[in-house]
Amino acid sequence: MAMIIKGKERIYMKRRNKIFSSYEELDRRSPMKYILLMSLTMISGVFAQFENPETGWTYVQSTTQGFAQIEFITIDDQIAVGDGTGAQDGSACLGSFECDVVGAFIDRNDGEGEICVGWQYAGPTFTTISMNGNDGLIAGTELYMNNGDVAYFKVWDATYSSVLDISLSEPIAGWENFGFLQVLGTSTACNGGDIADECGVCSGSFSGHDANSDVDCAGVCFGTSEIDCAGECG
Repeated sequence: MAMIIKGKERIYMKRRNKIFSSYEELDRRSPMKYILLMSLTMISGVFAQFENPETGWTYVQSTTQGFAQIEFITIDDQIAVGDGTGAQDGSACLGSFECDVVGAFIDRNDGEGEICVGWQYAGPTFTTISMNGNDGLIAGTELYMNNGDVAYFKVWDATYSSVLDISLSEPIAGWENFGFLQVLGTSTACNGGDIADECGVCSGSFSGHDANSDVDCAGVCFGTSEIDCAGECG
């Protein structure tokens, strides 16, 4: 069943037998809820290392954290599957290998390589990932986020067990402690070497979709303008 994001009054999305019947029913997660939750965890003095069973992505919980919230994540033009939970939530997704996993990373090209600073199972909407910082206190956080660092994101696709880059719908600002970065719109990931075209649709040999074929003659994605008999766009 096709997913329609443009018309949010009624959205039908189906992937691997998981259906979300409308935009209003999707769980829009409150930024303050996540900040409060992490604050309480920090106050408790419990800091631990969390490894994702599906990917091996591992992070150490830091006393400094920022947050990124991505409105929609699609894989091959289908909404990512998961419940939006993390390692500490007792989720049914944890270790099931049936949910897509979103990771946040930093790579400063300094020889240390790619550093995972947080991961979360994808949610049907507004997936929130904590990004742990270099707090100077907790061992293992030395290479984590510093003020101004810009993270990038990957998703583990449960369908193909593939790790894919996420193309964000808009740029994000640099990290800061307790900063909250929200990415609105649809961010995309594509299998098989396909790339997202100007309309955010995975295009290439894997999907068989021709890039920008959804652009009408007026240059509008999914628009309705056509060339008329006089040869004009309207």
